[in-house]
Amino acid sequence: MSAVMGSYSYEMDASYAADFSRDREQMTKRSRHPEYRRKGSAPTRVSGMHCRRNKRWTWGSGRGARMANLRAFAGCLAVAIAAMASDAFAVTFSWSTITAGSNAAYSGNGNFPSGVGSVSYGYRMSDYETTRAQYVDFLNAVATSTSAPGYVQALYTGTAGTVSGVTRTLVGGAYQYSSTTGSLPVGNLSWTAAARFVNWLNNGEVSTTNTATLDTVLNSGAYTLTTSNTGMAPVARSVSTTPGSTPKYWLPSADEWYKAAFYDPNNTTWNNYQTNVSGTVPPTAANGIASSGTNVANYRTSGSIVSQALPVGSFPNTKSPYGLYDMLGNVTEMTDTGNGTGWYSVSGNYNITAANIPGWSITNQGRIGSVVYLTQQSITNGFRVAGVAAVPEPETITLAAFGIVGLCGANWLKRRRKPAALPAPGDEALAA
Repeated sequence: MSAVMGSYSYEMDASYAADFSRDREQMTKRSRHPEYRRKGSAPTRVSGMHCRRNKRWTWGSGRGARMANLRAFAGCLAVAIAAMASDAFAVTFSWSTITAGSNAAYSGNGNFPSGVGSVSYGYRMSDYETTRAQYVDFLNAVATSTSAPGYVQALYTGTAGTVSGVTRTLVGGAYQYSSTTGSLPVGNLSWTAAARFVNWLNNGEVSTTNTATLDTVLNSGAYTLTTSNTGMAPVARSVSTTPGSTPKYWLPSADEWYKAAFYDPNNTTWNNYQTNVSGTVPPTAANGIASSGTNVANYRTSGSIVSQALPVGSFPNTKSPYGLYDMLGNVTEMTDTGNGTGWYSVSGNYNITAANIPGWSITNQGRIGSVVYLTQQSITNGFRVAGVAAVPEPETITLAAFGIVGLCGANWLKRRRKPAALPAPGDEALAA
């Protein structure tokens, strides 16, 4: 009876091994690390050292490892997708670097100012004026609550009405902002609104309705503001211009703006107008029409014809020697330089006539009446952003890609690792 049972057990074990390709003979398929199966009786379970190269049914085996790798890859992919989603609403800029190195101030020529534009450090300037679409992203991040503090509400509705070209609607108890003319420069802003925009950039473009958080992200950074700035002189910049320092963004000073617009670093001379083609010839008035000309600016030709703002970059062949667009015309651009009666604005605007071109200088203050308060608005007031000249940080999606590559590399190295030596066929018998 015992002989019969032993034969039956042996046949069952052999059948079990054969069913799962466990005949314990030397593996016939090609492998980087060929291993041998022990000869003799079939295994009673499918695990252990004899399964090292062909694990299929135990957790942590070949199939389990593939599943783990799949989960890890899916996790990295999820991070990448999340990064893409988070960046989808981020405000981005096209930058030009204004190189470091001392340059003489502009000496003046006719009606143009003198003594401005000398900047020794390097910095960046946005190639275009801040657009309505960029400002809409800002409003949708910080000004959606109907019970937000007054200074937050004033980012949209101020002393001279609402922001140009931006619509606010009430949806589900919260404000939403949009613009059908998002590529146009934003206008009808106060100086404090522009300052809070760059503070928000410095604080990571946070999206929040929390009052305490809003007070931090809007009133600290490049400029330390209060919830009710009613003065006339611009708030002093609290930012270092050293590369790599923080905060990283600010409103340009009059010197920084003027150098970016009119200084030619190639021949170390000053242009009277924003063009690297002919710096002494006044630009042609575009009067609200885009042009491919090489010396064109958006202003009106006479007192009876009023031009309008154009999408940024509407004159692709007219730019400053540093590569910036619309430095003359379109909207007046605010700076963080000023005196006791207001801030200095630069570049003129689309509503200026040809006869007033010589006024396109820092002596043209953006004032309403005799003084300019920081909270006052003007329909033609806009701005562009300046920042630290630093090595660009890797994008989040790039970091995620590096993570995926690193995971694959680590897995490859693991699989390349040589396993421990297994006994040759027949060694078990000798050991026995």
